Amino acid sequence: MSAKYSEGGTSWTPIGTYSRMFKGEFDGGGHTVKVLLYTDSDDFNYVGLFGALGNSYGTIRNLGVSGSISSTAAISAIGGVVGDNWGIIESCYSSVNINGKGSIGGIAGMNTLGSIVNCYNTGDIINSPTYDDDGTGGIAGDNYSGIMSCYNTGKITLAIAAADAAALI
Repeated sequence: MSAKYSEGGTSWTPIGTYSRMFKGEFDGGGHTVKVLLYTDSDDFNYVGLFGALGNSYGTIRNLGVSGSISSTAAISAIGGVVGDNWGIIESCYSSVNINGKGSIGGIAGMNTLGSIVNCYNTGDIINSPTYDDDGTGGIAGDNYSGIMSCYNTGKITLAIAAADAAALI
């Protein structure tokens, strides 16, 4: 997916959307998928290799994702593996460098009602949040559920506007 879907190339539609979540089982068999994704479109709310992983039935395991994701659009959730997780992500890693706006995490942008188990992130994250409730994290940007036995070694940078920075002083 590196040449065809990189900046200036054909657009990438993540696997699963919020209205049609991926509810299958994806076993990466220990392989790594390299992504170089770029978007400037507000049409996608959930960005990653997978856009949205379905509750109770969606499972991603034994998968590595490397490369980069860059977005200049106001997106709800960006993750190295999945944008919005309602399922199970197990034994996965991300070395994806992410630069965008929204809820951003190395594994999942949002861990809504899912589980993230035995995963790690080494990718760097730069987030310029669009809304006050946008989260940023090494594993999940926003977490409303369970994260177990996971770790992050990637650098996390929260880029805020000058006016917002002045308000903090």
